Amino acid sequence: MKKFLISFFIYLCSLAPLAAKHYEVHGDAVLTNDWTDGLAGVERRYRSFIDYRLETKLNLYDFAKQKGRLISRIQGTGFIDENIDGFFDDQLIDIPELFWQNDYKHGNNDLRFVFGKFANRRFFNKDEINPDPFDIGEMRFSGQIANTLNLLSSLNEFRDSDLRLNGSRQASGSYGFNLGVKNQNQDGRLLSRWGFQQAFAVSQLDNFSNNFYGISEINKDWGKELPGKLSMGLVYANDQVYRLTNSDGNSYLVYSSLAQRLTSKTRIYLRYGSLFRDLSPEALASHEYRFGFYHAWTKRIGSHHWLGYFDGNESLPENDGYIQWVNSLTYKLTENLKADFATVFRFNQFSSNASNLEDNNYTLALQLRYAW
Repeated sequence: MKKFLISFFIYLCSLAPLAAKHYEVHGDAVLTNDWTDGLAGVERRYRSFIDYRLETKLNLYDFAKQKGRLISRIQGTGFIDENIDGFFDDQLIDIPELFWQNDYKHGNNDLRFVFGKFANRRFFNKDEINPDPFDIGEMRFSGQIANTLNLLSSLNEFRDSDLRLNGSRQASGSYGFNLGVKNQNQDGRLLSRWGFQQAFAVSQLDNFSNNFYGISEINKDWGKELPGKLSMGLVYANDQVYRLTNSDGNSYLVYSSLAQRLTSKTRIYLRYGSLFRDLSPEALASHEYRFGFYHAWTKRIGSHHWLGYFDGNESLPENDGYIQWVNSLTYKLTENLKADFATVFRFNQFSSNASNLEDNNYTLALQLRYAW
């Protein structure tokens, strides 16, 4: 399957000269340097690495209110420090996404159908009020773990759950279907600008029965100059989807988010999720709470700050009672080139497994990212 997808992607690239007006290519490359200190039993650690992505969009047809396109994305990461020998060892140097998308407009409703390999963060628990880390041009590094729940994104992210091992998180994909409808009526009534999404997917084709899952989400938008969005979702996942410790049953994730633009320069968001091993009264559960805000100080300088609390020592990489505080300052050098400086503080003294604050640690990160 992997060789087929790579060959098919190369074939699509060969079509570019024939369909230049219908073919888009976008990409980004990110250079990150970070320093981590305070990990129990680990000396101060420095890393330098590059993340890279390439995304293509091929318009297939546009007639009778139907628009179809083929979207593909490849990505990878490589160390350029003392671990440079493993530059090409990244397991995600592959095609994380390759899917066909059909868009249809019926009255005030936008309808979408997707088939193929896609990442959930492209569609679910997402709002455009705040910058989304999945979009091309925004890579998830130590200071940009923004605007998405770990509990939801871990369905399709296998590299690094808390960014302390490899320093980056990128989304792979699952195979399946995605259906969506979004009302665009601007009359301000209760049922205007509502949306519904449904996905049926499998995270690993070689073991379908244990890797099938479904996601259902409803959402509601409001406001024009000061937009806001509320979404609520449910994930049903078979026992191997989450790859949890001692996972011997199905899992259920309930999540919600609220995003609001307060002023032309300030935006906030709240996110919550609870992951249950099963539906029994004694089922183990993990909870995630997140609050964050963005502020544009000038046309070139902006900052993002968020505070997260994780509770559940068996379903999350973090221990129970774990708090993470992230601050990121972005300076736009040009329209395509940006620089980020970030601080990440992790407080684990509230965990039942911690002692003498030995698990508290911090990371300082400097990043350059270029997108086209």
